[in-house]
Amino acid sequence: MKHFDLIVVGGGPAGVFAAGFAASAGKKVLLLEKNRHCGAKVLITGKGRCNVTNREEDPRRFCENFGRQGKSFLTALYAFGVQETIDFFEHRGLELKTERGGRVFPGQGNATDVQKVLERFMADAGVVVKTRCTVKEMVQLEGRIDRVMTSQGSFSADSFVIATGGCLIRKPAVPVMVTSGPRMPDIVWFHLNPHWSRSDWWRTGRLN
Repeated sequence: MKHFDLIVVGGGPAGVFAAGFAASAGKKVLLLEKNRHCGAKVLITGKGRCNVTNREEDPRRFCENFGRQGKSFLTALYAFGVQETIDFFEHRGLELKTERGGRVFPGQGNATDVQKVLERFMADAGVVVKTRCTVKEMVQLEGRIDRVMTSQGSFSADSFVIATGGCLIRKPAVPVMVTSGPRMPDIVWFHLNPHWSRSDWWRTGRLN
């Protein structure tokens, strides 16, 4: 069974950023994605053009557009905001343009260009990517996730990032097999502590 410093489950933009920045900091990273390509949903955003971000750089004003729930984005925006997002893509050769309402799109209006940048970012950082790979179980040992069982084998890691997105119905994206104490299979929700997004592990490489 192969071991990694970090395993990221989910190949959307959040998973790609987590995997890419961790690998750039020198960590051995595996990203698992069930679809054929990472960033598949990027291709349908903005009617196929991908609205990358908005030019509103004040995090609080930015979040006002999302109503009462908008404040949940504040910590993330202060850590990696609009300008950092724009710089990320432009420094990797993607021309951007701003349209009505401050909406930022790829210069050629093609979401595929965004997807290519994300894939190249991981490749350059040395992320090991496995697509068409379904996570079947996450096995816990002594109160922490120890390994994942997938359609392409088992993999262990020191740390894990679950970036599988939200669900329209209340069911978890990944079942968890608990092996500490009496062995009983169970399906549980993951409730992430809000402080995770305030850490700068992606800059320092400190995963724990």
